[in-house]
Amino acid sequence: SRLLASRLPPMTPDCFEPSDSLPPSRYVLLVSGTMSPPHVGHVRLGLSAAAALRADGHSVDAICFLPVHDNYLCNKVAAKCSSGASGADLLAFPMCDRCLLLRALLAREAAGELLSRCHVLEYEHSCGGSLLEPSPGYWAPRLPSGYLQTVPTAALVAHFAAHSPLLRQGSGARLGLVFGADNLAGMASWNAPEKLLQQTDLVLLGRGTGSVQVGEAPSALLSALRRLEVRAPLPVLSGRRELLGGSSGRLF
Repeated sequence: SRLLASRLPPMTPDCFEPSDSLPPSRYVLLVSGTMSPPHVGHVRLGLSAAAALRADGHSVDAICFLPVHDNYLCNKVAAKCSSGASGADLLAFPMCDRCLLLRALLAREAAGELLSRCHVLEYEHSCGGSLLEPSPGYWAPRLPSGYLQTVPTAALVAHFAAHSPLLRQGSGARLGLVFGADNLAGMASWNAPEKLLQQTDLVLLGRGTGSVQVGEAPSALLSALRRLEVRAPLPVLSGRRELLGGSSGRLF
């Protein structure tokens, strides 16, 4: 299942009706996440998103896998330690190992032209510290005694859109940010979620998710939505309020 949210004519944030389908477009897909360790589901998420877009008449120039900065994993381990976790729960794979494992998985899951369109990039490290920012909405409450700065997804997307040669000016390609739909549960707590859709379309795959409960007030994120396409109904709830409906057919 797929949900595609993009930036076109505005809608009211409490009632989104399905938009007309986008005309055939060219996409560069970006798959970001901890990926510690990478597994076949990470790879298939990007490949499935590309297949879904192609099935709708779009083309996909590239599928880019960008593991998050090591700082994020250090924070994650620290948060688990503070909650009493131990053993395997505290394992974290450095960026170089995650990228090696992703390339090995891609070589097994894709071949030929499709494999040539897949890129594994140490992007958050290669940009140095220029993208690292405080995280008052996410890490600060989880690690009140201190945490390492991380790369906000919105900042990553904006930098990638502006600097990646895959999206060179005049290419006509759109950037698509790929996540499992379950990520909607925490997306409202990310740094500047309202900026997330300024440079990208959001492509969400259900991957067996029955429903999603949004933990934070989602108004900042939802206010950035300008267009919504849904290929399979997925209830998204804030408390008892249905934001994205299944049976009701009302969308955001």
